[in-house]
This record gives sequence, structure tokens and C-alpha cells, in this order.
Amino acid sequence: MQVAYYGAYFLIAIPASLVARRFGYKGGVICGLCLFVIGSFITVPAMNAMSYGIVEKLDDAYKSSMEKLATLPNLYVKVSGFPTKDPTFVGELLSFIRDTFPPYKLMYASNWPVVEMYSTFAENFNVLHETFGDDENGAMDTSYGGVI
Repeated sequence: MQVAYYGAYFLIAIPASLVARRFGYKGGVICGLCLFVIGSFITVPAMNAMSYGIVEKLDDAYKSSMEKLATLPNLYVKVSGFPTKDPTFVGELLSFIRDTFPPYKLMYASNWPVVEMYSTFAENFNVLHETFGDDENGAMDTSYGGVI
């Protein structure tokens, strides 16, 4: 993402200077605003596609990478909304997370209102509660130095 932002400074500098020389300062500002509006409209189809390179199946490479990450001492996992309507995949994913990471490394965040794109908050929370259950062994009492 940073390459796109900082690369734009490099790529746009010369055309922007040509616009500024031809149309002046005000013309350059208006041109920049027009480009901003065009860019804003371009994001609408991308958002409607709702495909952001998110894992949609648990292959061996993904599982292996996550298992390696689980061994790191200062790594925590935020479990939140799931960008899919496939309950089988959600169940597999949550079961894998539950079996791979110890309870004190897991934290829940609602991801609301994004979660409303795929299910209701109540459905999302119920799936999490069915998978992880209550904190019967007191793991949350010892997580984060006992501050939560």
C-alpha cells in the first residue's frame, strides 16, 4: 500500500507540473479534485466485489504459516467478523484457530458494522460462543497481564 502512495509522488510529479504550468494554480487544484472524484467512484465496484484477498479456504500453506505464528511469544489473534456467508468455512476456520492458539492469545472484537454485510451481530457472536464457549478455566483472567 505504501508503494502506491509514495509511488504516486514520483509518477504524478511531472504531469502535475505540466498541468500547473498550463492552467495555473487554480486549474491544478480543480484537476486534482476531479482526479479525487474519479478515484472515489472507482472504489465503488471494488467494494461491491467484496474480495480483498482474504483466505477463503484453509489450505496446508495457510495452516502451516499460522502454526508457525502461534509459536511466537508476543503474538495475539483478534477474532472478529468473517467475510463469508459459508458457515462450513467459518466453522473450520474457528476450530483451527481454537486448536492452534492458546486461549490467552485470543481476543474478540465485533467488527461491527462490517459484520452486518454477511450476517447479524447476534449470529456472528453465537458462532463464536458455540466454538469457543465460556471462559471456564479462567484463561482470560491471566491474559494481558490480568488487566482484562
